[in-house]
Amino acid sequence: MTENRVRPAMWATIGGQAIAASGTILQWAAAPEPVKVLPAGLGYIVGALAILWLDRRAMWSPLAAIGLTAWIFLGTGEMLGRQLASSNTLLAVGNWVMVAGLAISATAGLATLVANWNAAAGPRTPPLSKRNPHRLRVIVAVVSLVIAEAGIGGPQDFDLTAPGPALFLVLPILVALVPGRSMLLLSAVMSAVFLEALFSYNLLATRLTAPDDATTFTYAALQLVGLTVTIGAGIRAVAVRESTSLPAAGKENPVSS
Repeated sequence: MTENRVRPAMWATIGGQAIAASGTILQWAAAPEPVKVLPAGLGYIVGALAILWLDRRAMWSPLAAIGLTAWIFLGTGEMLGRQLASSNTLLAVGNWVMVAGLAISATAGLATLVANWNAAAGPRTPPLSKRNPHRLRVIVAVVSLVIAEAGIGGPQDFDLTAPGPALFLVLPILVALVPGRSMLLLSAVMSAVFLEALFSYNLLATRLTAPDDATTFTYAALQLVGLTVTIGAGIRAVAVRESTSLPAAGKENPVSS
């Protein structure tokens, strides 16, 4: 049996996300949000931690941390700068801790990716290949993400400067192109956070039960179906075991992910 080893940089990637999570907890303590499950920022980071832990020996899993870090920075925009300089000390400290953790995680994740790429031997199984044990889930996730994009982007005229339409345009491409299950899991995390936010603010329930018109109902239904099925595909991917580890020195791994 091939001996698997988790690189130190990968542990640093995981540790950085844990630090970032503690920062978001401090932010939430300073200014609690009206959410039912987790604040959005904490939801993203907890999701990244779960992916990194579940796929810690897989080649491409650091992409989840890098992608979620970029999403948080791009999504917060100018607000992050204001919160870093906030007169609310706890809020400012929480943001600085989060930024430090994300910076550590993203840097270590990039180093892990480079090391994994250099160590990998043999061809890498494309997600849509018949040799990929997650092929069916990849197809289901791509279709459901396209449906989610229609539901989320439609009401916004598919404005790619808005975070939702841009995100759900990129995710199915990543799922279809990046080997392994990490992008499946990332899509499930993003879908879960979006779905939780839609229900927390009663946006989805209202549009489904008391819509202004048929178009509003249709977009809401597409959001619900697309996001829910994507979450299901990600959960199913966790339950299926595959050979995703890096090869030991001098050994080939024909199904490297």
